[in-house]
Amino acid sequence: FDMPASNRLRYTGTPNVHVHGVVTVSLTTASSSQVIGLRAAINGDASGTNSVASQVEHKTGTGSDVISTAIHFDTMLSTNDYVELWVANETTASNVTIEFMYFFILGMLV
Repeated sequence: FDMPASNRLRYTGTPNVHVHGVVTVSLTTASSSQVIGLRAAINGDASGTNSVASQVEHKTGTGSDVISTAIHFDTMLSTNDYVELWVANETTASNVTIEFMYFFILGMLV
């Protein structure tokens, strides 16, 4: 794996590989009572079955609250496939700030 862009892990191996990924984040919002959705996007597509299955949502109390959540996903990757974290404020256009993020992908034997 390498990281050619911020928030993007790219698989650089040769064989196709089954992976399990984990993303842990802490975040804040610019406004109170915001519903935040997070999911893993594979190759820029957050609508695939594995991406949709990774979806988590969290509602903030006040905007200054720091919340933490984890996203897990399972998928197959081929050379140059990549995974990103997509974040959406599902309530308003209020900003979401990712304060810290841990992004981990583990290859699994099949």
